[in-house]
Amino acid sequence: MSDTNDQPGDSSGLLDAVTIEDPSTPTNPQAAEIPHKAEPAAAAAPAPAAPGDDKPPEWMPENFLKDGKPDYEALAKSWRDLRGKISKGAHNAPADGKYNLSAFGENGEENPIGQTLAGWAKENGISSAAFEELTAKISAQAQEIMGADMVDPKAEMAKLGPNANAVVNGMVDWARGLVNKGV
Repeated sequence: MSDTNDQPGDSSGLLDAVTIEDPSTPTNPQAAEIPHKAEPAAAAAPAPAAPGDDKPPEWMPENFLKDGKPDYEALAKSWRDLRGKISKGAHNAPADGKYNLSAFGENGEENPIGQTLAGWAKENGISSAAFEELTAKISAQAQEIMGADMVDPKAEMAKLGPNANAVVNGMVDWARGLVNKGV
């Protein structure tokens, strides 16, 4: 006879090795033994990258690469800034429609440019962060353009002393008198 059993009527079939579990016997998942210690091979940290292997990960955006290498400090700073904006809600338009106009000075609420910008931002659902960035740029540019031409009325009145209003009114009366004389 041969080692293989090719005979018809052989009792060896494809499903002979299958065992049937009895569904009436409940299995206890807590009875399974779970090791409480990691295997030494599994606990080992992955080997550090070779010194010449400074390829950035594929998921790393280009703006976080410095000299072709990952700039993790920039990535962490970006995350921290974004987290700060999200926690303040600056990534959304304000629910009440009131934007911060402090870039236009103490009386920013009364500034017609600020009011126009705030109205437009409210209509278009501009986020608070984007609005503050825009107003800061506009304010800086306006101060750059006006520069030395800007006059601070409060500072000028302070220079005139305690009777500043009387001095100003006296000058106005004098100028009106000249206009009335036709000069």
